[in-house]
Amino acid sequence: DLLMKANRECEVSFAGFTRDGQLVYGTPDTVLLPANVVRELPLSKKWTFDGHEQLFEIDAVIADPAAGDYKPYAALVGKMNQAGISSDVWMAQAGALREWIDGKLRSKASAVDYSVKENPADIGGVIRGDLNGQVLTVAPQKTSVVRIRMQ
Repeated sequence: DLLMKANRECEVSFAGFTRDGQLVYGTPDTVLLPANVVRELPLSKKWTFDGHEQLFEIDAVIADPAAGDYKPYAALVGKMNQAGISSDVWMAQAGALREWIDGKLRSKASAVDYSVKENPADIGGVIRGDLNGQVLTVAPQKTSVVRIRMQ
């Protein structure tokens, strides 16, 4: 699991993908993280990290809840959570979600790419290891995406 502490309220969403871009663990987990509270994320117990799912990367979407550039992502996740959605529509939404994330990662202003490391890795307030890392500032009314690659 990852520990995260935000200096102000933000929305944090985690999406896991296989090497070939398939969404694992189902619909991304999204949580409203209050300011100055350490949380272990993702909250859902479906994130087992036991290897059976072939997890290749985790994308953390960290946003000011009022960010205009976050609304399309939140809408996609919302549609994926609708009751009775067909598997074809869900798969199309998952593909659109991946495209949105990849688009944000192509922007130097909103992307940070990390690999799993033995020592704590500072990841936009998301820290593997002890809580002694730097924090990536998410600008007001903006969204950042952090990609964590598994080895």
